[in-house]
Amino acid sequence: MARIFLAWELGAGSGHLASLGVLAQALRARGHEIVVALKDLSRAERFLPGGDFAVLQAPLWTPRVQGLNAPLNYSEILGLHGY
Repeated sequence: MARIFLAWELGAGSGHLASLGVLAQALRARGHEIVVALKDLSRAERFLPGGDFAVLQAPLWTPRVQGLNAPLNYSEILGLHGY
């Protein structure tokens, strides 16, 4: 089967990670090897139970950007997060 890489690098709540966890478990049940990169490793066990996922730290950019207007598109959202 395939090795599939899933990443959670944007978003502050757990909604993104909850969806990613369901997807990871469904893909694993089909025999795929799952590698996951998370922005917050402390939530891994809650949303990826069982410990049989390869879990990596996603890159983080922690400086706060100030003085800019609210982002108008996805490119500006990425820019505010260091991408």
